Amino acid sequence: MEPIDNIDTIPLHEGIFSELEEKAQEAKTSLSFNTVPTDMKMGCGATRRRALSENFGGLRLLPPKFQTKREKKAIRESEEIKNLLNGQDILAIRKVDGGYLVLTEDQQLHVKINYLPNEMPGPAKFELNPGKPEPR
Repeated sequence: MEPIDNIDTIPLHEGIFSELEEKAQEAKTSLSFNTVPTDMKMGCGATRRRALSENFGGLRLLPPKFQTKREKKAIRESEEIKNLLNGQDILAIRKVDGGYLVLTEDQQLHVKINYLPNEMPGPAKFELNPGKPEPR
């Protein structure tokens, strides 16, 4: 794939959007807003998503912030993590390289995210791999 000098290019996450990338290759185009009509470039997010969906055979892209929300929710609801933290309230969940740092009043816990293969574009499947709690 040749480099694209367009700030509007949508990044592909390895393995997640392979089918979408293949469709773009077949169409000999890049995954960028250049393939979207100019009047849609300035529209709201829903308009952009609809335009991209129509341009790429109905496949939808999942924005990273929604994936992050799913991951944080899984951390908050994990019984394993609650047990490791002895039931202490989680004060913050911060994104770090390779996962998240979970903070309580007196402990911190690094949780690694292991991404699982997806057969279709959409939310990435993942599993949580918590480390050992450490004092803050």
